[in-house]
Amino acid sequence: MILVADSGSTKTEWALIDDNNVVCEFKTIGLNPVFVSSKDILIELNQSKIIEYSLKVDEIHFFGAGCSTAERKDVILRALKKIFINAVIEVESDLLGAAISQFGLKNGIIGILGTGSNTGVYKNGMISENISSLGYILGDEGSGAVIGKAFIKLYLDNELPQELKEKFSNKFDLNLDKIIAKVYKEPFPNRFLASFMPFIHENIDNKFLKNMLYNSFANFLNKTIIKYEDVNDYELKLIGSISFYFSDIIKDICKSKSINLVSISKSPLKGLIRYYSN
Repeated sequence: MILVADSGSTKTEWALIDDNNVVCEFKTIGLNPVFVSSKDILIELNQSKIIEYSLKVDEIHFFGAGCSTAERKDVILRALKKIFINAVIEVESDLLGAAISQFGLKNGIIGILGTGSNTGVYKNGMISENISSLGYILGDEGSGAVIGKAFIKLYLDNELPQELKEKFSNKFDLNLDKIIAKVYKEPFPNRFLASFMPFIHENIDNKFLKNMLYNSFANFLNKTIIKYEDVNDYELKLIGSISFYFSDIIKDICKSKSINLVSISKSPLKGLIRYYSN
């Protein structure tokens, strides 16, 4: 049996494949080794449905946010080895997983826009160029966490249009103290900041918000995609919930910048299932 996983900072999507058939799919919390330990991962997986198949799994392909260094990969690897004792395990970045899911054996530029963001040139089965995303404090342009951070600052600075501010206040039980605690004292502040994206999407027709989104996604393209050498020689494919739900805006910006955006997908899991089934 082959177990495939795509992990972001908010959630991890899993699929168990046997003889080219999907036995089951399930979700867990995001297993980003920047934020979780091997112990956290063990606890999460022991509570999941995969535990009943643990001895039958002989191959694992785990692609995760934060898995860009040997040290962070080892956090994931140590936990998986304790549960799947019969498996050969591969742990790689979510960027490589996204590229494999969308391009297979072809070359192209891949971009992830979810809670975080990342991009890279995928060539000959590997990420040949990568402009570091720097995380949501220093970078992650276009991500849910960074857009959410910009939005909540506008709210706290009393710079949102009054109608939008009232809508937000009525929907969320938040004040300055609660927001400060969520951002500076509690775990996973990036998830908290990204949690405002559904509200932003609900109010996407608001001119103020739409301008903010255009600027955010243009910044993402300018800081990353456009900087790749020979960018016009490649197809660009985007993946992730933020790119999926705000696809119209992103498509408009790409068109204005003559960027060859050919597809936007919500999740790489189906592409990974297809790739490893074959």
